[in-house]
Amino acid sequence: MSRKESLLYSEKTLDVSLENLREFVAQPSISCEGKGMRECAGLILRHLKELDCTEAELIETPGYPGVWGYYDAKAAKTLVVYGYFDCNSVGQGWTVEPFGGVVGPRGEFKSVLFGRGVRNKGPILTFINALKKIVAADGTLPVNVMLLIEGEEFLSSRNVPFMLEKYQKRLAAADYGLCTEAGVTPAGVPIITLGNKGFIHLDMKVSGEKWGRGPQGSFVHGSAQCVVDSPVWRLVQALSTLFDPETQEVTVEGFGEGLAQPTEAEDRLIDELLAQFDGRPLQDVLPYISGQPGRVERFVFDLEGKELLKRYLFHPSFNINGLRAGYTGPGTPLFTLPTEAVARFDLRLPRNMTVEQTLSALRGHLDAHGFADIEMDVMGGYGSTSSDLEDDLVQAALRALEDSPVKPLIWPKKSASNPVGVISDKLGIKVLTGFGNGITMGGNAGPDECLVIESGDERPGLRELEASFIDLLYNYAEN
Repeated sequence: MSRKESLLYSEKTLDVSLENLREFVAQPSISCEGKGMRECAGLILRHLKELDCTEAELIETPGYPGVWGYYDAKAAKTLVVYGYFDCNSVGQGWTVEPFGGVVGPRGEFKSVLFGRGVRNKGPILTFINALKKIVAADGTLPVNVMLLIEGEEFLSSRNVPFMLEKYQKRLAAADYGLCTEAGVTPAGVPIITLGNKGFIHLDMKVSGEKWGRGPQGSFVHGSAQCVVDSPVWRLVQALSTLFDPETQEVTVEGFGEGLAQPTEAEDRLIDELLAQFDGRPLQDVLPYISGQPGRVERFVFDLEGKELLKRYLFHPSFNINGLRAGYTGPGTPLFTLPTEAVARFDLRLPRNMTVEQTLSALRGHLDAHGFADIEMDVMGGYGSTSSDLEDDLVQAALRALEDSPVKPLIWPKKSASNPVGVISDKLGIKVLTGFGNGITMGGNAGPDECLVIESGDERPGLRELEASFIDLLYNYAEN
């Protein structure tokens, strides 16, 4: 195997990679609005065919199509790679055209590629570009690669189980899973994460029709509340039975049974993280909180240090994502007593908490407390993932970062979730939940989302991101 030739060829043809990325990111793929989904899937399929995959096809699902690819290198190891190509709505505040494929400077960075969705579309296409470079330089890949790429991550990945089932016999040969990302902070700190929490996305709905009380079919005037039952108040009463704000704990019977504490190895990783943070406030370093100064001043129970970090990584969350009922617009054109009320939740499930057990506990709790009429609409759900520091793929990733000027942060878990949990559930394999030596900024919901092409200093850009995927595959084959 010729790692050196592959890396040299990658560097010489980086302009091709950038043009591929610009075309891909310029193609809208907004799943919640249904814009450009099939066209974007078609672009991925074209690249997999250019790779001369043994198998490459669109996956027709009940929703938007996904993409399947398989490159059979007749190698000893097989990696299944997950990615997604859908993106969020554009939103406000952009200084460039979000689907213009614009390349230019941003702040201290010499060159970035702007685009809605580049945070996830950039790494998965860069990985495919890396595969093409290896095959061009070395004749084949060092490992067999299966690619399962969906277009509904922003719709709770509702058809990933369908996609897995279609290719289950083929996927049974996979040894390990990978989710691509550009996993370096804007400050230049590489991050490797060894697992995610599981996830449930659901609505709880009270309706006059299902309840058999209150307005039926549509609202009535708000003044009638003194003689007509309110579905909104019923939902509020039900919600109050689910959570105790004094203890910050879910009060659902059976919720969190068998909750696992950190292992000795995970406990050591937490200590190493705290040492690397060197006394910095955890608001400045916790994923999904850092980078937003002033938004979180205090944590529950005023926790700090190790106890806060353990709770953040290994405790379940039961978040009310939104509430919807009646009229809340300007003025008083409608005083309504609504016919229905909905609460939307996102739950994060640590190791040993399953989707099935959790939903059963919720349903049982509502029924036992007199709320059997409340409907539960589950929009998505999958289990947690765990990998170990000693695993071949994790060690391959660490070796790929050996030349980084900054020591990687190794997180034993994420507080959030990732659809690769479905891969762990269905295939019974471990998944490295995120790897790639690159930088993205702007988030998948903020303006001017971008991928760093050239930093202008020691921090990585597109060259390093593509090279890290090449190194990862050769390292994994050699381990």
